[in-house]
Amino acid sequence: MDVRTILVLSIFTSLTLGFFLFLFIKVNKSLKAYQFWVWSHFTLALVYVFLGLRGTIPIYYSILLNNLFLVLTFNFRITACLHFFNHKISLKHILSYSALFLSIILYFTLIEDSIFIRTLSVTILIFFTYSYLSWILYKNKNKENAGIILFGIVVFLFYVGLNFARIILIFTDMQSVIFNNSSPFNSVYFTSLLILEVIWVTLFFALTGIRNRMEIREMKEHFEMIFRTSPEAILISRMSDGKILNLNEGFVRITGYTMEEALGKSPLELGIWQSVENRERMRSELFEKGYCENLEFEFQKKDKTKFTGIVSSRVIEVNGEEQVISVTRDISQRKEAERIIQEKNKELHELNITKDKFFSIIAHDLKSPFTGFLGLTELMSDDSGQMKPEEFLSLGKSLHESANNIYSLLENLLEWSRNQRGIIEFEPEIYSLKNIIDENIANIGNYASQKGIEIYNLTSIDITVYADISMLNSILRNLLSNSVKFSNRGNVVKIDAERTEKNETLISVEDNGIGMKPELVQQLFRIDQKVARYGTEGETSTGLGLLLCKEFTDRHNGKIGAESKEQEGSRFWVLLPGPPT
Repeated sequence: MDVRTILVLSIFTSLTLGFFLFLFIKVNKSLKAYQFWVWSHFTLALVYVFLGLRGTIPIYYSILLNNLFLVLTFNFRITACLHFFNHKISLKHILSYSALFLSIILYFTLIEDSIFIRTLSVTILIFFTYSYLSWILYKNKNKENAGIILFGIVVFLFYVGLNFARIILIFTDMQSVIFNNSSPFNSVYFTSLLILEVIWVTLFFALTGIRNRMEIREMKEHFEMIFRTSPEAILISRMSDGKILNLNEGFVRITGYTMEEALGKSPLELGIWQSVENRERMRSELFEKGYCENLEFEFQKKDKTKFTGIVSSRVIEVNGEEQVISVTRDISQRKEAERIIQEKNKELHELNITKDKFFSIIAHDLKSPFTGFLGLTELMSDDSGQMKPEEFLSLGKSLHESANNIYSLLENLLEWSRNQRGIIEFEPEIYSLKNIIDENIANIGNYASQKGIEIYNLTSIDITVYADISMLNSILRNLLSNSVKFSNRGNVVKIDAERTEKNETLISVEDNGIGMKPELVQQLFRIDQKVARYGTEGETSTGLGLLLCKEFTDRHNGKIGAESKEQEGSRFWVLLPGPPT
C-alpha cells in the first residue's frame, strides 16, 4: 500500500474517530480528557491534509501549517492523558517546547531551507511525545488497570522504536524517510501510525471502563462506610411489607436489637413503634409524596425503654422493587434538655414569687421603723413643753437611730433593685485596698463610737484589689456595719486582707460579738430565707445587706462566705479574683 493511500485512510480514520468521540462526550460531558482527544483527532486530520497538499499549494504554507497542527495534536494528546489521570497541566512547559519546535521549523523553512533538519525535528518531537505518554501510562499503573496499561505501553514503545529507527535512517538513508517516497519503511511507519490511532482510542475506552468501575466501587464503599458508621439509626426496608433488608450499627446501638434479630422483620413486629397510628401516618406520607422529613415519633427499645426520634425517609427503587431508606436521630437528650429548661423556667417563676414575698417583708420592715419614728415625733410634738432636757436629748437620740436605720435600709434596697434591673455598670479597676477600707471605717465611725467598739484595719498598704469601687464600698460598708451591729459594747472588729497564690484578694471582717447558730449561718446570702434579727442594742436588720454583698461579689466572679460560733463572734470573708492577664 503506497503512502498516499495510507494518508487518505488516515484522514478518514482520524475524522471518524474524532466524530465518534464527539458524540460520546455529548453524552458524558464530565469527561474533559475526551474533549482534548477529539480536538487532537481533528488537528491530526489537518496534519494529513496539509501533508498531502504538498506540491499543490506553496510548499512553505504546507510545511508551516502541517507542523503547526502536528504540535497542536501532540499538545492536545498530552493534555488529554494528564487530564484523564487527574494530573496538573504545566502550560509553561507546553508553550516552551511548542515555541522551540515551531521556531526551528520556521527558520529551516523560510531562512535556511533544510528538509534534513525539519524531518529530524519532527521525528524527535514524535519520539519524545510518545515516550512521555508511555511514562504517564506507567506512572498510573495499578492492579486494576495493569493489563491494559502494559499493552498500551508496549504499543507506544513499538512506535517509539520506529521513530528511533527513523532518526537513524535520517542520518544514513535520508531518501527512504522522505514522505513522497513509498519506501517499505514509510509504508510500515505510516501504517503503524494508522493502527496506533485505533489502538489509542480503544485503550482510552478500556481505561474509562476500568475507572468507572473503580469509581462505582469506591462510591459504594464510601456509602457503605457512611451507612455503617453513621450515629443515626439507618435502615432499608421493603415498601410493600416493611421487612428490614439492611441496617447499620447506629440502629443496633439506639434500639438494642442485633442485626440478626432485626433482619427480615418489620419495626412493627419488633415492637419499636409506640403507636401504630404514627406508623401508618408516615407510610401514608411516603405513598403520597415518596418521602417524609423530620417527623417526630415516640419509639421503644428492646429493653422497653422509650426514646424520641426524628425520622426522615425516602422511597427508592432497587432492581425494580420499591424500598424505603429511613434515617432516625435519637433526640432524647434534646428533649431532656428542653424538659430541664422548662423546669428552670418554673424555678425562675418561683424565684420571682420569692422575690415578691421578700419585697413584702421589706415593706413590713421598712414600715416598722417609720411607725416608731412617727410615734417619737408625735410624743415630742404633744409633750415638748413638759419635757426635761435629758428626756428631749434621749428622744433625739432615738430619732437619729431610727433615721439611720431607715436610710441604711433604703440605701441597700435601692442598690439591690438597681442591680436586679441590670442598670449598675460594672467597671473594675485596681485600687489600694487599705485606703478604701479606711474610708468605709470613717463612714461608720460615729456608729461604732456610740457603741464603744473599736475597728482595726490590719490591711497592708501594698495590698491592691481589682474591683468596681461602688460595689466594693457597698460590700465593705455592709460587712463592717453588721459586725458593729452584732457586737457588744467594748468589743473589737478587725478587717484584714491578703494576696493568695492565685493572685486573688481575700478580705475578712472578724468580730467577737454574739455570733450565730449553725442553722442561721446556712441561711445567709439566700433570698428565700428571712434572717432578720435585732442587733445587740435593738438595731433592726433585714438581711438585705448580705444579699447585696453576695450579688456584688458574684458580679466580680468572686466568692463570699461566713464562719460563726454563738457568743464567740463571726468572720465574714470575700474572695475577689485578680485582674485578667
